[in-house]
Amino acid sequence: MEESIDRTQVNDTEYEVLAQYQLALRQLKKINHQLETLNKSPTPQLIEQLRFLENKIGLLFTLIKSSAFSFIVKHQQDINYDENDGNEVINNGILQSSDGTVNVTLDSTK
Repeated sequence: MEESIDRTQVNDTEYEVLAQYQLALRQLKKINHQLETLNKSPTPQLIEQLRFLENKIGLLFTLIKSSAFSFIVKHQQDINYDENDGNEVINNGILQSSDGTVNVTLDSTK
């Protein structure tokens, strides 16, 4: 039920605006019909694909998080290595020098 626009009652700009509204209305009706069709019965195949996608996204999130954590730890180790003049910090108070010897220091201020 679409009404036609009488061009004699409107100017050119109004006609163009009304024509665009009619086009938008047709497109919205088409989208509404497609959404109603999809909402009536979600297919098992679609549900399975969404479940598979959800699992992939969870795995991707875990990989990104672990990569970021690894980068932060590596960066912190680089900073600790530089601060100790070539001695790599293995753990709190334990230093490994570049020649492979391990030195243990006790810090009572912590």
